[in-house]
Order: sequence, then C-alpha cells, then structure tokens
Amino acid sequence: MKNVTAHHAATKMKLKVDLHIHTAYSDGTGTIREVVAAAKKAGLDAIAITDHNTSKGYFITRRIADDLIVIPGFEATTTAGHVIVLGVVKKSDRKLVMPYEKLIEKVEELGGVTILAHPAIHVRHMKKWIQCKPTAIEVINALYPLPKIQTRISMKIAKQLNRPTIAGSDAHQPNQIAKAYTITEVDKPDIDGILEAIRKRKIIIGGVSHH
Repeated sequence: MKNVTAHHAATKMKLKVDLHIHTAYSDGTGTIREVVAAAKKAGLDAIAITDHNTSKGYFITRRIADDLIVIPGFEATTTAGHVIVLGVVKKSDRKLVMPYEKLIEKVEELGGVTILAHPAIHVRHMKKWIQCKPTAIEVINALYPLPKIQTRISMKIAKQLNRPTIAGSDAHQPNQIAKAYTITEVDKPDIDGILEAIRKRKIIIGGVSHH
C-alpha cells in the first residue's frame, strides 16, 4: 500500500474489503495465516476479522498481515440477532448474549460501526432495529442459503431503516473469503477511512452466494 502524499490527499481511493470473516478463533476452520493468504489471493485491500464474541483473531492477524488493512471487530450475539462490530475490540472472551440496544449505544460512543449481520434470518427483531438503528445493514451475505430471496428481504430492511448497505462473505473457510465484498471509497487508506465510507454510504457492494 503506497503512502498518500499531501499532493494526492484529495484523490479518492477505492478499497476492496471483506467485512465479515471468521477464523479458527471462533467457528471458522482457517488459521490466521490461511485467512491472510486467501484475502491477498482474492485481491482484497482490507479485511475485518469478526469472530463470534471475541477479538483474539484480530490481534494476531494485525501482526502478520503487513500489506493488508486489518479492521478490528467481532460478531456479537445480541438479544436482537447478530451484530458485526467494527472499529472496537471485545476485551473479554465471555460468551454472553449482549442487550442489543446497549451494544449499539456503546459502540457508537466508542466511535465504532455496527452492522446487522444476515438480517433476513432475524427479521422478527425489526421493531427493536427501528427503535435503535445500527450504522449499516449487511444485505449480501455469501452464506445465505436462499440468496435471491434473503438479499431482497435484507434490502427491504435497509430501506425501511434508511441505513447504508454492505456485503460480507461470512467466510468460515478460507476459500469463501471475498465471495461477497464491499468497495469503499476513501480519502485515506486506513481503518478510519473505511468506517467513514460506510457511514457516508460511499460504498459499492458485490458478490453472490456460492451455495
């Protein structure tokens, strides 16, 4: 990744990101090295390690993924479905079901981003989502078993909540990485730039289910 000089600071850069990846530190099969290798092979500029209720995998990935931007995060189990948290780490590995509203508020307070993961599966929680909105909605999830229908439902949820849309592979194996991805248009090629692009809807989503 080249440094952006002051002269080029105004130039927008496009970064290809997979915002939803699991490793062997939760229910994924891939080691950190396998995940990093697969991400590079897929031409990604950045990845988010979003293991279930732990950020352990992120800390190790950050140390070895020299030319990849590694976004801190985790996938939280909440009282209103699963929520991908980006820009914030989970310090404890305790597998607690977190109160949804409390998680959203806390992450916002810490400057992070919250994304409803595979919302078509948890649509019964719509009332809570309307009352307490996340930052964004994952509309394309490469593991959706009924991709067309579930993507359509997810898009409707995003429209109803008036929230940005993202895509993630939800990879549990290295070969699934980047099967769905988000292209972010950033001012600076770093974590803050990516999170800001999500907030400002400067994103293009792509990828399909591989079922």
